This record gives sequence, structure tokens and C-alpha cells, in this order.
Amino acid sequence: LLVRVLRTLEDVGIREAVIVLGHRGEVIRRALQSTPGLGLELRFVENPNFHAKNGVSLLAAKAYVDGECLLTMSDHLYSPELPRRLLATELPSGACGLGVDRDIARCFDIDDATKVVTEKGRIVEIGKELPDYDAIDTGVFRIGPSLIRELEAVVAKHGDASLSEGVRALASKGEFFACDAGDARWIDVDTPEAM
Repeated sequence: LLVRVLRTLEDVGIREAVIVLGHRGEVIRRALQSTPGLGLELRFVENPNFHAKNGVSLLAAKAYVDGECLLTMSDHLYSPELPRRLLATELPSGACGLGVDRDIARCFDIDDATKVVTEKGRIVEIGKELPDYDAIDTGVFRIGPSLIRELEAVVAKHGDASLSEGVRALASKGEFFACDAGDARWIDVDTPEAM
């Protein structure tokens, strides 16, 4: 899964990838370093607190988020069109974006999906348990230091942070935008059926 994500990113012009490692991290590092034909420059960051929420994993790599970059889940597969659309979206300086799918019916596992509420192109709410929503989180983000600052604030207050909590905090300031995935295919691979 991870190699496929990395090849997709390479296909859209990304040249460097930072992989946050946790459980069995050394096995993943060795496997990626020995993958033939992978043209990306790979950097690895250890997250010793990998049992925490996924925002903590992003914070482990915060030194690399010194400007705008893409953030992607390693178990979300997607066509190159999705990051292309996200990169082409005009965002205000310092704002972040999330690729969202408005075709909710095609979501493979709606019960596990992270739901998104948007208003005038901005994200106003995000979470797995939302009763009403108009889009699904694809797991592909365009982020910058502003998300890092929000996650640090959440961790300082609660001791842990999910990416959704960071998105929610930045969205409350009107600084997280929804980028429509259109017909770009994607799937969150959490089960053998999804695979």
C-alpha cells in the first residue's frame, strides 16, 4: 500500500517523502529502501508514541513541515488526479486544504469514513460520527505550519491530538478548505474486503 502511495506521489511530481514510522518501523524502512525503481528521496522519522492519535504522528515530522506540503495516509489509495486537483486549488496564504469526495454513495465503508461538512468551500466540521455531512475525507491533505501549530495547541491542552481535531481547530478560524476530488478514484484500505 505504502509503495503504491509513494509511486502515485512521484507520478505527480513529488520528489521527497517523509515517512513517519511506529510499529515495526525498521521493517518498513528496510522494505522501502530496497524497493526497486522508487525515485523519491525518502526521509524517515520515528514516532515512539505511535499508540497515540494520528496528529501526534504528524507532529513527529513537524521539522519537515516548514512550508506547504502534501500529507497522505499510508492506507488510502488514490489516483494521481486527486493530489493534482489539491495542488492546483488556490488557497489563501497559510490556509490548508483537504481532498473531499462529494459522491458519498461510492464510499466503500461509510461507517468507518471520516465525514466532512462544508460551507462556501470551507470545512466547518469533520469527524467519523457526524449525523449530517456533505462530503467524505479522502485522506489527502495540503498542509503547512498552521496545522502544526493547531495540533501542538491541542496536544498541550489534552495530551493527544487527531488530525481531525487539528483540522477542526483550523477550520474554526476559516482556514481549512475543501477541494472536490471530482471523479478521482480513491479508497481507504482498512479491511481485507477493501483490499
